[in-house]
Amino acid sequence: MIQGIMNGLQQNLKTRSKNWLGYEVYRFKHHVFSERDLKKLKNVGVSFSLESNFEGVLDLNGFLAPVLFRGITTSSSLHIPSNIPGLSLGSGIGLSTGANIGDKVRINIPHIVDEFFGDKPRVKSVFVDSFFESSVSEVEDYHVFVDPNSLADLSHVRGSNVLRVYGVSERVFYKFLEKINVKDLSVSTWEEMNDSLVYALKLEKIMMIFLFSSLSILISQAISGGFLLLFSKLKFDFASLWILGISNTKLFRKNLYFFILLSFLLCTLGVCFGYFMSYILEEFGGDIMPSVFVERGVPIHNSFLSFLISLFVPFFICIFFLSTALSRLQKSQNHLGTIRTIN
Repeated sequence: MIQGIMNGLQQNLKTRSKNWLGYEVYRFKHHVFSERDLKKLKNVGVSFSLESNFEGVLDLNGFLAPVLFRGITTSSSLHIPSNIPGLSLGSGIGLSTGANIGDKVRINIPHIVDEFFGDKPRVKSVFVDSFFESSVSEVEDYHVFVDPNSLADLSHVRGSNVLRVYGVSERVFYKFLEKINVKDLSVSTWEEMNDSLVYALKLEKIMMIFLFSSLSILISQAISGGFLLLFSKLKFDFASLWILGISNTKLFRKNLYFFILLSFLLCTLGVCFGYFMSYILEEFGGDIMPSVFVERGVPIHNSFLSFLISLFVPFFICIFFLSTALSRLQKSQNHLGTIRTIN
């Protein structure tokens, strides 16, 4: 159940980020797409956005903030705003700058300058039209949506230079862009752009499996100790079976097979109970955190891999300790001595 909650937190974080940054990002030189090309892109059936992206500086009453200007030419995504007449700020930038709707801000792109006036950066004034919330800090603190015409006036470059895909496309867009001779085409996946975050999430999952395995080892040791106490009380029964002709090795194997079956049954019941509790929390848990948190409820994401890990990690640890305890008991058994104590 704990692993399902951790998977839910990670999965929701990835989904929110991919909804705004894209599963795949295609970068190329500025290209003007025709209406026919746009129709073919829309027929692919995967959400996308054609953008003109520039890194620049936002100036609001002397407050300077480095941002990424995103001029949306065409968008079929539910999250990416389109037809912005002015400028749309993230809530993070809005709080840090104190901007309000209708405020006049200046945008400039430092590497694009007017040489005639002494290499001075071009500046354009726009008005704040709206705010957006993405629940992704790198988007709200860094991305700014601007009217593509304003970016074109500032950069003197028409067309789009970035295509973001919001879904798994299996590189269909790459083949299409190559077909229409888009120059300097490169593609990056979300995992490649956020490799440090992906590594951190993998490390977090490994640590959770390590802690889960450590807890299973402690529980298995306690269970093995209980089985040893049980076997010490059954030594007279083992001696009686040995007298009847059952070998010591056969006794060991029969007990091992029985406890393997019992361990598998108990581990299966434990995993089923955990998944049942996960379902109850997911469906009827409600909001348990204040509104300032992104995840207010209990996020649950159970996969087949997590099911296998939850089932077989404690099972194999328990079998290892049980077989070790039984082998020690087999070597220490002295049936003749046990019978003499009865006499």
